[in-house]
Amino acid sequence: MMTEQDVSILLPVCNGAKTLRRAVESICAQTYLQTPMVDVEIVAVYNGCTDDSVNVGCELARQIHEDQISGRWKGHLWLFKHNMSEQKAGIVPALNYAIRHSDNPFIARQDADDFWHPEKLALQMNFLKDHPEVAVLGTQIRLVHPETFEPVLIQTPKPLSHHGCVHGLMSGDN
Repeated sequence: MMTEQDVSILLPVCNGAKTLRRAVESICAQTYLQTPMVDVEIVAVYNGCTDDSVNVGCELARQIHEDQISGRWKGHLWLFKHNMSEQKAGIVPALNYAIRHSDNPFIARQDADDFWHPEKLALQMNFLKDHPEVAVLGTQIRLVHPETFEPVLIQTPKPLSHHGCVHGLMSGDN
């Protein structure tokens, strides 16, 4: 039964074998998944991968399924994989494909080399519940070293106000 709090997480993957496990584990670690009666699906779209991404994703799906069956993990999480094609179509077609294959009223997005703070979904969903006039919500990023995942001390200042965000998007300065 779908609820108004259910979320589909779009996960476009192009040669993400080295980082996909951490990305999916950060989704599984979301405190929001402990919300009663909430389902979260990961819609992973493999977009022209030439590395081991598909096999890594299949192994992660198997582990999630086993953890749900054994009761080691109490969250509600479904991992789906879709191969768009053997050719790399690009991130926009991959995301559009994922949207067409998602089932939930809310959409979140994560790249295969991203990982989330454990409270990310809970904070965002609570904000959206308290502010129904908001249709799109984003967050800041913290850059990390690609091998060690340690934070890199590079500041990426982005606008925080609505006007600043619109100006940055419209001017291409993003």
